[in-house]
Amino acid sequence: MATVIVVARFSSPAVADVRAVVRDWTAAGLVVPPLWIDADTLPASGADRHAETGSSLVGYESTAEGDRPVAVSTWFATRGVDASGTGVRLVCLQPISAAGEAVPQGAVTGVRERIALPALQILNVLSPRPGTVDLPDEIIFDSHRNVLLQPVDAEDPAAAPVEVDRAGALGMHTAAGLCTVAGLWRGVDGAPHDTDHPWAGRRLQVARTYLRRLDGSDVLDGIARAVLDDGVHGGLPAARDGQGNPMPVVAPDQRVPTAEQAAAQLVRSTPVAVYVPLPPPREPARKQITPGAALRDFFSFLGGALVKAPGEWVRRRVEGFQQGVSTRLTQALYGEAGAYEVVMGRRPGQAPDVQAAADGALYLVRALSPGSELPTPDAQSLWRGEVSVATALLDGSSTSLVEMPSRGAQRLLIGDPAAVAPPPGREPFVVPAGLLRTQSALSIPANDPYLAHQVLSELTAVEHAAPSWGGASVPGPGGPPHGGPGWGAPPSTGWGAGPVPGGRAPQARAAQAGMVAGQLRQWIERSRSFTWNISDSIASGLRAAQQDQAQLLNVAGSEELSAAQDAAEQEARSTRKKMLGWVLGLALVTVLVVVLAVTGVLGGALLAIIAVAVLLGWLIGALVTFVRSSRRYYQMIHALDTISARRRWADENSLQVPMAILRLADVYRRSRQWATAISALVHDPFSRDARSGSAADGAVRLTGDLPFGMALGHLPFAEHAYREEIFRAAATTLVPGWLDTTETSRRSLALLPRSRQTGVREEDVVWNSDGSEHSALRALLDAQQQPDFRRANADGAMGWLTGHLESVGFDMKDATIDAGAVQRTVHASEFVQQLVRASPVPSQEGVSAAGVQSGAADVVLTHFWGIPGRSGEVTDTARDGRSTLRRVVVHPVPRRTGRSLLDQQVVRCDLTRMLSAGELVYFRSSAAGGDEGPTAVGPSGVPAPDGTGPLPTPRSRA
Repeated sequence: MATVIVVARFSSPAVADVRAVVRDWTAAGLVVPPLWIDADTLPASGADRHAETGSSLVGYESTAEGDRPVAVSTWFATRGVDASGTGVRLVCLQPISAAGEAVPQGAVTGVRERIALPALQILNVLSPRPGTVDLPDEIIFDSHRNVLLQPVDAEDPAAAPVEVDRAGALGMHTAAGLCTVAGLWRGVDGAPHDTDHPWAGRRLQVARTYLRRLDGSDVLDGIARAVLDDGVHGGLPAARDGQGNPMPVVAPDQRVPTAEQAAAQLVRSTPVAVYVPLPPPREPARKQITPGAALRDFFSFLGGALVKAPGEWVRRRVEGFQQGVSTRLTQALYGEAGAYEVVMGRRPGQAPDVQAAADGALYLVRALSPGSELPTPDAQSLWRGEVSVATALLDGSSTSLVEMPSRGAQRLLIGDPAAVAPPPGREPFVVPAGLLRTQSALSIPANDPYLAHQVLSELTAVEHAAPSWGGASVPGPGGPPHGGPGWGAPPSTGWGAGPVPGGRAPQARAAQAGMVAGQLRQWIERSRSFTWNISDSIASGLRAAQQDQAQLLNVAGSEELSAAQDAAEQEARSTRKKMLGWVLGLALVTVLVVVLAVTGVLGGALLAIIAVAVLLGWLIGALVTFVRSSRRYYQMIHALDTISARRRWADENSLQVPMAILRLADVYRRSRQWATAISALVHDPFSRDARSGSAADGAVRLTGDLPFGMALGHLPFAEHAYREEIFRAAATTLVPGWLDTTETSRRSLALLPRSRQTGVREEDVVWNSDGSEHSALRALLDAQQQPDFRRANADGAMGWLTGHLESVGFDMKDATIDAGAVQRTVHASEFVQQLVRASPVPSQEGVSAAGVQSGAADVVLTHFWGIPGRSGEVTDTARDGRSTLRRVVVHPVPRRTGRSLLDQQVVRCDLTRMLSAGELVYFRSSAAGGDEGPTAVGPSGVPAPDGTGPLPTPRSRA
């Protein structure tokens, strides 16, 4: 960027005109703004230059708001000027018609000394009005470069020159000459006198300058719209086949199902996103009670229930069945005493989002395994696959992750980015406040299927007047644990329960819930897409894990065990009464046998037989009675076996399930973030708004009059005129895989600042980012919303397109001249080449008689900027018998890219040899004649700047 300081008298009306023109051209992007210093505030000579100036030299920079004062040192710092001052130019501008308007040389040299840059040289620019004469030659600085802008104008160097006599034309003419000799034009790196050595004496050169600028951004914008935006409703462009034709697309009614099928395949192939439901606990088989077991229980009963209380016997039996059953889950949840209710997965009064589920699972993990590490799930294969499949569905690239849509051997595209991801900024679904006991209206984001389905379940429950809970309610022993979110909430404070807000009747609330539920179902249907299905599949696994967790908590309770114990104790008391009857009968029979034995009624052998028979009959009868009467007791035993098996199952999975919930909650949260990134990619890969709103380097669209030597034009766009270029650009740009390439470029661009800070390729790290506030994934999402990223992405897309345009060639059409002396339409190839090919016609304006005789008006040096691919020096010799030699120096210019690819700008500066004051009529000088100075000839053999051969010979005019 040019760094130019211009010293001029602000009190001069002519200077004011020039400053106004430069300010306008700066705002239009034509020139780089210089720093203006008011010569009226400077001391006239070096002797007293410190008397009036302060320690800081202040200039004025033109901005959109006006002139802004700034210290020269500060201005240098903002422009990166080094200590040597390389590239800095100090220019004195003197539009003069009288001696009193001149700027003293001492004032300008004082500025140079104050700036104190070793490489800084002074350029004195004089711009006299036509007819100005008899100026002292002291205004020509001694031993410095002096350039006089000849007050004549011509459409090109070969045209007949005319005096600058139009109203206001001199200010523009002077501004144009100043921008050329000072190197202020945007896109021009250098000035004509940058390489000159200091001049000896008071000599000067006469200069005439020209500018042609052609703005081709309209054509590139039009081609970009037709190629990158597909030209239809801003839709995503279709990939092209080998012949350059758009690839076929899936039928409209099959686009969403096809995308969902691809999403389902991807999730199933990625274990980190899948939850495998727990197998149900194995129910113990019913045991057959053998006679031996019955006898053991019978005698145990006789020894316990008959001697002691039946309840004690039952408790002893329960304790025996409970031995070996782990109680880790029960103890972790409930403690050792008390009774309360556990509510999992919901905080009172808040929405049942995925964070609530994660909070409950996290509490369980910390209770069951204190100090356990909770690593971030490694889901990079899922995110890489999601991005790869999303782009493949739209750009025709190949992938082995899922089956792509096809028709036979022909690959099909989805054809609609909305089938892959909802558009960015889609409105969330809002549930009215109070309908589900929330403090305010509940907003469901467009990428949150878990919350959408949870809310739909709640609305359905309210519609059917069934208060809904967000998890399992489990009574159990122990007081409420401390720090468990959502634990211990009674049903009356549940998220969907409680009295009707505002006194509304339950019927009215149910009707509104039904209406909102129907609207939510339609909203979910419209949200279906590839990314929605991936998140929804993960959410389905999360809900299944929550159901298994609820089963685990239900198993941890002891309701069945308590009921079985109560029933067993009651049956034991009934059996005890029956058994006591058998014992009493046995006692009576025993007494009878003893009496018969004592009285001798029966013999001893017979009595023994009778006693054994009675005892055996008693035992059999008592046992049969015990077995028949103890059915509930054996049911209790089976219940104990079942509870023991379920508790073992719950204990084995008590840590596995909450860890799975935490894993799925984390993956689900990141899936929403990646869905946002994919949505921005597929709906606006090239930052359409930033591209259409950006400006090419130096692009202008000024209209109206300008000096004859300036012309500004543009290439108008018409799609029919550039149909062939559009087809070639699309065929070479939109090859299969173009969207995947764009995604890589966007990701690298968005994370480039972060990569520079960390020294790590963040575009690779982002795949395994946890999505937290300071993570690479969050940085990616935030960067894509920033204007700087969008502008850079748009510029990159334009550069990508124009690179392909260069490779296939481009045929420009007619150009319209918007600003200049004459507005017309010309072919683009002739617009600037006319200025390049024209040989200069000398003008005798301001040349004295002595100057005419010495050839003072002859052009001996021409500088060019803006001829693509050309640089070097050419020597041209006149053919009219004169010995005039003209050197042509073609300066290199930066290669144009992006929106400026088709822009053309040629700056030309024609210079005479070094003249003395006496060779011009503007000055009175004691020195007569003209020392022409050296006329060195450049190397020969350099091609002409237009590439067509030697430059045309100039025409001389006496």
